[in-house]
Amino acid sequence: CAAILFGRVTRVQSHAQVVFSDAVCVEYGEAAPVLKEAGGIIAENRIEEGSPPILHNCPTVKFQLVNYLANSPKGEIMDATLKVVATKSMGQNDTSTRFVKVELKEYEHPFFKRVWHGRHTLNESSQLLTPTARKRISDSGGYWPREWTQPDNLRRCLNFKELIVTLTGISNISASTVHAYKTYRYDDFLVGYEFAPLLYKTSSSSLSLLKVDMRLVNDVVVQHDLGSEQCLRETTQSNPDTSFTETESIRGAVSIYASTPKKKSVYNTE
Repeated sequence: CAAILFGRVTRVQSHAQVVFSDAVCVEYGEAAPVLKEAGGIIAENRIEEGSPPILHNCPTVKFQLVNYLANSPKGEIMDATLKVVATKSMGQNDTSTRFVKVELKEYEHPFFKRVWHGRHTLNESSQLLTPTARKRISDSGGYWPREWTQPDNLRRCLNFKELIVTLTGISNISASTVHAYKTYRYDDFLVGYEFAPLLYKTSSSSLSLLKVDMRLVNDVVVQHDLGSEQCLRETTQSNPDTSFTETESIRGAVSIYASTPKKKSVYNTE
């Protein structure tokens, strides 16, 4: 009995106290200011004056992790590491699955205290894109074509079944190795959205403290006017405790709010 109890306690202690976002946001890249042509000639990134840009910087796939002990002392995860793999089908008539590594911009965090965003760029070397899409980006000098800034067109460029994220690190409380993982499906991706800020500043006595609002872990907002999916619809019920208007996701990936909390100053700082 003692061995069973010890095993259960060890298993609980090895679980990282983190919360993953329910959705993955695909954020469009900004318009490329200039375009290098053959022979080194630099031209404006427009067909004519006043027309939309032809090319954009490549989009970014972003998921969010929140330290559940962010508002508690000594709740940090030391030497945290993120790893991501994607699953792909071998072919139409092949039921086997292939695992491919997905590169992140920042995959290490020496002192994970509050919020961490995992970012992957959909460029010519991205394993999440079809071979045709990667070649088109390469032929465009590493830029994203404008016609792909619509959600349906962008989704046609994606080529994967699931995204598996793993986190490992050392708990500052127990000094033991902890881990956690999250699996995202294709339908969990939201094109044209970005995560809302989670941090706010509060005053306690003479100190100003930066805290995390855990209610906003799955909050997303429309990025800009390039094109976002119509995946949200507002409900008629409001939440009087938080002064938010609740909305729900048609995809079922996230529950989000339409406005930011009142009587708080929200910061973008991670």
